[in-house]
Amino acid sequence: MLKDYLSPFAAELTGHVELRAQMNTARSVGMLNGSMVSNVRAEQGGVCARVYRNGVYGFASAVEYEEESVRRVLRAAEENALFPEEAAAEKQEPSPAPSTTVPA
Repeated sequence: MLKDYLSPFAAELTGHVELRAQMNTARSVGMLNGSMVSNVRAEQGGVCARVYRNGVYGFASAVEYEEESVRRVLRAAEENALFPEEAAAEKQEPSPAPSTTVPA
């Protein structure tokens, strides 16, 4: 069963936020002439988040499904949504001051 690491973050989610967790399990038993020769169990899981801020979606994901990875993914998705705005602010250079010298 999938442990709920998402609910503790519900109060922190503001605006449009999609948070998803998944866990895939596989089990395999191999038999040869009535005898069990292999018994394998595998689990893969992860978490992803999509955040909408100022007209831009930010996405992030992690292959671990634990409380810290949920926190990290939410923070990264938020930063990715805000990145175009921050990059535009950094790109803008101040305009040069008008020249005060009078041509002769």
